[in-house]
Order: sequence, then C-alpha cells, then structure tokens
Amino acid sequence: MEERIIQRGNETISYTLQRKKVKNINVRVTPEGKVMVSAPKRIALATVEGFLLSKFDWLLLHIRHKDQTEHYSSPAACGFAFFLGRRYPLVITDLGHPNVHLSGGLLVVSVSKKEDSASIDQAVRKWYQQQALSLLPQIYTAVAEPFCSGEHPIPQLFLRQMSASFGNCNHTQNRITLNKRLILMPQRCIQYVVIHELCHTIIPNHSPAFHALVQTFVPKEKELRAELNELYRIYGEMM
Repeated sequence: MEERIIQRGNETISYTLQRKKVKNINVRVTPEGKVMVSAPKRIALATVEGFLLSKFDWLLLHIRHKDQTEHYSSPAACGFAFFLGRRYPLVITDLGHPNVHLSGGLLVVSVSKKEDSASIDQAVRKWYQQQALSLLPQIYTAVAEPFCSGEHPIPQLFLRQMSASFGNCNHTQNRITLNKRLILMPQRCIQYVVIHELCHTIIPNHSPAFHALVQTFVPKEKELRAELNELYRIYGEMM
C-alpha cells in the first residue's frame, strides 16, 4: 500500500492506494474518514488520480461529514453553494441590485444588505433557477440526440422543482420531466438520470430488463445512483 495526496487548488486529500487484481478503480471512505483506493496493477497513476479528482467534492463531503447526518439547506447559513457538483464559497457584497455570478471559483452574491440571510438565499436560489433553465436542456439534448439517433423522436423536455424524484417519463406522450434541483449535482449524475428516463421510453417499468438496458449505456448505474442519492440528501435542499 502507498500513501499519496491529490490536490485541487488549495485543498488536498490524502489517500491510501493499493494495487490489486481488480478490473476497475474503487474508492471508499472509512468510518474514520480515510480514503482507501484499490486499482488494477497496470493502470497508470495519472489515471487513478484523474479519477479521484473527478470525485474531489464527493470525497470532501464524505471525509468531512462521514456520519452522513448533516445536510445543508441554506447557502447563507453555511457560506457556500453547490453547482454541478462543485462547492463554491460565497462572497457577499452590498453593491447595487441583487446579482449572482461565478468568478474564479467563488460565487459572488450582491444584495442590498449583506447581513440579510433571507435575501442571500433568495438571490442564490433565483440564480439556480436560471442556471437550471439554461443548462439542463443543453445536457439533456447532448445525451438524448445520440440515444434516439433518428429512430425515435426525442422526448419533449419539461423542468420542474420536485422533492420526491429526480425525473419521470411519460412514455405514452413521449415526454420527460427533470427535477430542476439536478443543477446542483455533478454532470455525470445528471446524464445518468437522463439515460434512466430515456430508457423508460423503451421499457416503462423497473424490471431487470430495464436495469440491464440502462447498464448498457451506464455500466456504473448502481454507483451513480448511490452517489446521486447521497449528494442529494446532503445538499439537495439548498435550491
């Protein structure tokens, strides 16, 4: 076993790497908050670390909140916001009318009163809505076009803020609804949800045949579903 460190900006994560007779890179966080990684013997270290960097925010959440009892629901209260799976510290200003924008890894929030937590949350959530309406259709189209590939018309997309599901499919009307809160999640999780719902246009149930179909497009379906559920529970209510 080998002790190593990955770094993104000013943040670092220590991990233990073990080379084993496995097909894929596997990562877990122990109850003590240690990151344990197993990888095939011949896979390049750069590939391993690239995989870990793609899960950097997920790892940080599990290291810092390994008991999984805490969750975030107010950007103002915790001082940061999640967007497409990344954590952005908030910078609050009282310059001009309410405005929110990303700048150099920070989410800059302008409100009339810096001390007004409700106004900060309202501004961030309005920005979330705008980003969802702009970006979710783009991600959906990028996944749906090759999936349908001319054989079937692409289902019409609807966006709603939902509390009980990530999406749903009405196969008889050929339309799919996505939860706007997906804008908080990593893009790989959003893509998984889109594939899941598109597969319902072919098999409108959750039978073994359905999951087998999903796994032809998303081999790590179970891992992504577990990651999505965990992240949603931790910060899905921020929007």
